[in-house]
Amino acid sequence: MIYYKSKSLRFYLLTLAGLVMTFNVLSQTAYMETFGQNRIQTRVFAWKFFDTRHFRIYHYDKAGVQLARYVAEEAEKEITEVEKKLGGQFPKRFNLILYNSYDEYKQTNVGLKQEGQTTGITPTGTIDLVGDKLVVYFTGQHSDLKRQLLTGMSKVVMQRLIFGESLKQMAKNAVFLNLPDWVTLGYIAYLVDGWDSKSNAQWKELIDANPKMGFYELSEKSPELAGKAFWKFVAYNYNKRTVKGLLYAIQEKANLNKGMKEPQTIGLKVRKAYDSCIHFYKLSYATDAKIREQPDSANGLISVNIPVDNSQMRSLKVSPKGNDIAYVTWKDGEFFVWLQNTKNAQTKSLILQGGRKDF
Repeated sequence: MIYYKSKSLRFYLLTLAGLVMTFNVLSQTAYMETFGQNRIQTRVFAWKFFDTRHFRIYHYDKAGVQLARYVAEEAEKEITEVEKKLGGQFPKRFNLILYNSYDEYKQTNVGLKQEGQTTGITPTGTIDLVGDKLVVYFTGQHSDLKRQLLTGMSKVVMQRLIFGESLKQMAKNAVFLNLPDWVTLGYIAYLVDGWDSKSNAQWKELIDANPKMGFYELSEKSPELAGKAFWKFVAYNYNKRTVKGLLYAIQEKANLNKGMKEPQTIGLKVRKAYDSCIHFYKLSYATDAKIREQPDSANGLISVNIPVDNSQMRSLKVSPKGNDIAYVTWKDGEFFVWLQNTKNAQTKSLILQGGRKDF
């Protein structure tokens, strides 16, 4: 047993012990993850985590464990490809918060009071990128979850590439490099999704609905779609290297107009580049519409006589060039495949016969 020779020494030691205990409690509290506390919650989230090479993945309950394993495997697998496409480096450590559903994701508290939050609307929902945290959720389809991962990871690399890796660099570059949203959002979407028929149809619909708007106005209405269209325009009319080279030039010059004017990129002023992009798509859509011009209903390709001997006609198909038409007739259990020419004499030939006749 220890005896204290003075009350002042005893008081000092007790006070010191109390401060140490308080510090320990505060330290433990500071490292507790409290996602979702400021929003209405319909359940309690018992958060757990495990570490991979680049990620600390937060999850909850049994279903979350399985999803977290999938997320870990996909995220680590795609890092190299994301870095290769963007030409940047992914952080050594990043936090990934996984929700089991969209409804539970809406209860998250991450980023509510942070100005540095990056939010991007995707076909599967919302991507939240706050500081060193990426928030994703499961929609019921693993392909949606994978897209959220790719988009979020690409945004991480893009931010580091354009604005720097440290907070000091980000703050400095954000002041001098005020890029429109279509540049970054569109670039990431183009890398993740490419330019598919769905994107093409949406862009055509946007142009047709706003015929007097230029690229800038359209990009204000739909920055991600407009950005995808612009980067596709650059890749098609120049080459894929120019896409990445233009992004680097914009970053290096800290100016969109100066980056585009560089001879090794597209060599155009911003206004001219915008106009060229819209002209490219309008011409493309007009040419496509002419090729797909609907035939005159008053002058059909061919007339096929309806059978009068109780035969049934099925599976009528026109050849891609429209020169021939094939169809099947059925009668008493037997089938007959006919090929008929659509031009000149419009001759009809029996090319296949089969089945068993019903007596």
